[in-house]
Order: sequence, then C-alpha cells, then structure tokens
Amino acid sequence: MNTSRLQQLFAHYIDKFEYINNPELNENYKWEIVKQYQDIFNLDAPDLAGMLTEAWRITSNLIDSQFQQPFYALIAYAREEPETVRTMFRDLFADDDGDLKIRQQKISAFIAKSEELKEKYAPGSWRYTNDQRSVMSYLFFHDPESNYLYKSTEAHEFADCVEFLEDWGAGANFKLDIYYRMCDELVKAIRDCPALPSWPQMQAAMKTRRRICMMIPIFTCWLLT
Repeated sequence: MNTSRLQQLFAHYIDKFEYINNPELNENYKWEIVKQYQDIFNLDAPDLAGMLTEAWRITSNLIDSQFQQPFYALIAYAREEPETVRTMFRDLFADDDGDLKIRQQKISAFIAKSEELKEKYAPGSWRYTNDQRSVMSYLFFHDPESNYLYKSTEAHEFADCVEFLEDWGAGANFKLDIYYRMCDELVKAIRDCPALPSWPQMQAAMKTRRRICMMIPIFTCWLLT
C-alpha cells in the first residue's frame, strides 16, 4: 500500500470533514445502524421471519437496494422454512477462531444454501440472489469488530488509489484474507495518523473498527488525481 497516497486521502478527508459530515449527507446513520440491528437480531426468536423483517428494516440500504433484495429473500425463505434459515445463520456465525479461510468456506456454504432455497421458492429471481457482498454484510452486522463490509466498486477504487496490488478475486474465487488485509492496513494507518485522532469529532469514530471500515469509500472520493 502506498502510504503517501493514503496520507493524501487522510488530508482531503480532514479538509472536507465538515462537508462530508453535514446533515444533508448524513453518513453518521451508517455508524448508528449496527447497534440498533444487534438489539433486534435474535436467532432464538420464535417468529424468525418477523424478527428478520425488523432487522431488515433497520439495515436501510446497506444490504438490500431497489434492485437487489438478498436480505428480504431470507425473510421469504424463513416464512417457509424457518429452521433451515436459522441453521444457515448459526453455521455462518459459528466460531472460526479467526481463520479467514474457514470463514470464506462458511460464506460460500451460506450462498449455496440460499441458492437452493431460491430455486425452490423463487426460481429465476435475480433480485433474491445472495452473494459474497451480502453475506459479508450479515457477518459484519453480527460481529463488526471482526468483519468488514464490502462494496466491489468502492473497494477496488480504493485499492487502485493507494496501490494495494494484491487481487482478492471475485465470486467463488474471492479471497477474504487478502481483502481483510487491505482493510486491516487501513485501520492501522488511521490509528497511526497523528492528525486524525487529535480531532475531537474523530475521536468517537476512532473507537471502533466498524466505524473505520465504513470510511473506505469516503477516503476514495477525496483523493486528488
């Protein structure tokens, strides 16, 4: 990773801090959603579909969109096979002792099972497709201190900006360890940057890893070319 370009991103973030964090842009909502989600999410809930519906409403546009609805798909499946969906989540969240290769295997297994349910209850529905991004989001909301969100375009733009040259792949060939390594390097650089922690407005954002990882697309936007 090119540290001089990364520092340039930090400088632009600091310079544009007030603009980026004005009420109209309101990026702070992303930092607040996780706690609300975790207060609701409960795999022991008797009405699994109902619980997932409440959690889905909280996540706003961080998982589903107007065109893709992977999370809502799980609600639909839970109405038909609640125990199947419950087991999918339990297996995904099972302790892997930090082994990212095992974690990637769990992600792939979750995707495969979701595809089975889609063929059964919504054949041909591209809207209901769970993929690497959506399943990484479920992991992030479950344990934000050990996981990162992923948006392909923003992540690749950031990697290009800071010259992170390792390829984490895509689809079935996604390498979670490489992507997490890039994010870990960003987290360390933020914490080591003297200018960022000295800002009172940044101190709350620096407390948790989940807040830092959401800054990736923001940093990318403010790199001078």
